[in-house]
Amino acid sequence: MAGLLNPGRTAVINRAIDSTIREDYSGAILLMDSLIRAEPDRPEGWFFRAAIQSIRMTDEESFRHEAAFLADLDSAETRALQLEPVSHDTPDVAFCLASITSYRAYHASRREEWLKAVSLGLGAVRSFERVQELWPDFPDVRLGLGNYLFWKSVKMRAFQWMPFIEDERREGIRLVESARRSGEYHSWVAASNLSWMYLEDKQPQQALEICEEGLAHYPGSRLFLFPLGDALIQLQQWPRAEEVWRTILAQLESPTQNSGVNRVICHEKLARIAEARGDHARALDLARTGLGILVDKAQKSRVRDTRRRLQELLDSNN
Repeated sequence: MAGLLNPGRTAVINRAIDSTIREDYSGAILLMDSLIRAEPDRPEGWFFRAAIQSIRMTDEESFRHEAAFLADLDSAETRALQLEPVSHDTPDVAFCLASITSYRAYHASRREEWLKAVSLGLGAVRSFERVQELWPDFPDVRLGLGNYLFWKSVKMRAFQWMPFIEDERREGIRLVESARRSGEYHSWVAASNLSWMYLEDKQPQQALEICEEGLAHYPGSRLFLFPLGDALIQLQQWPRAEEVWRTILAQLESPTQNSGVNRVICHEKLARIAEARGDHARALDLARTGLGILVDKAQKSRVRDTRRRLQELLDSNN
């Protein structure tokens, strides 16, 4: 059900999200700057500017924009807390506060501060549930709740034999699908989330279909290219998988996207594809190149398992 949020403000935010999906981060931030100038006492401009920086850091596999990200979250939280006592008619401020906590949790997980991430994540879920209780017709909250239920179930899979541990992956997918269909904020963000959930749930065909839809709207967007590449590997569509991962690797050669982490990942994917196609020499060459890529010290843990697989590939052919 639409119409619970300010339509003018939401339109500007959705334009910024559209620019972010196109990896036009500077353009997206300029739109949020304009929203901040127009409504300096509202939290949305500050929060969504932080969200853009978060997506940018994830895309780059860096922490280059961390200071700006954290400062914007603080500014958004200060304004939301000031408005919260007088904002009972619409869910925007309460939703913003829950989302701020959620982004803090995600950033803590990227920094491998696991206890902090869990504590913040639980706090975000409680806040999202409160929003849902007060405004059951506000669908966007289902994105946060659905992601939490799904990925919590994935992480707790080893304990699902215990009576109080439920497998809520299907419910998580259902909630995110609902947010995609009827949310007021940009539906393609939910679509990208769904693609990764389908991949984890071993439903690569559904992930592929979502990614193809996304790329039809946003040609070349890494938000959909990365999950598409993994879907094609799961489906063993080797020629097309190789094409996708080479496309991503070519994008990463540009000065602004030269991420050591993602380049290592691309080489591991391409090496796996080459091995599956019987081109062992090419697989070994890709493995050696991938292991030789320099990665920033702060990001080395992000490729520990990837490098281990590359080394295993080399060792198995010696």
